[in-house]
Amino acid sequence: MGFAVHGEVGRKRSGGEQPLGVDRLIEEMERCLAAGADRVIFESDAFEAAFTDDAGVDRGLAATIDAIVDAVDADRVIFEVPLTGETAVVEAAAWLITTVGADVNLGNVNPHYINVVEQMRRGLGPRVD
Repeated sequence: MGFAVHGEVGRKRSGGEQPLGVDRLIEEMERCLAAGADRVIFESDAFEAAFTDDAGVDRGLAATIDAIVDAVDADRVIFEVPLTGETAVVEAAAWLITTVGADVNLGNVNPHYINVVEQMRRGLGPRVD
């Protein structure tokens, strides 16, 4: 019927639980894909924590994304960007485009930001290095 199944991995911070380790994230992604999911969504809470600090991107997040991209086909992963505000959305999208590539799959992008995100994909918009 043309439907595509998407799985989601990661934890929301609201429950006070610790985030999943990178090995567990990759394992859950692989399990979703092996079970027939077309894509797997990486929960945005990791980005919300990383992009709400003034210290820049958390190095643990960078290592997690690198490990995911190395282990799982990046074309089959959708990285959710934070919903916390314009700055966090733009910074997270720019960082993912720079880190993963211009064709990175982004989720939670409010239609309000599509033009900015598309400009960044083409190398015309804001950059986060």
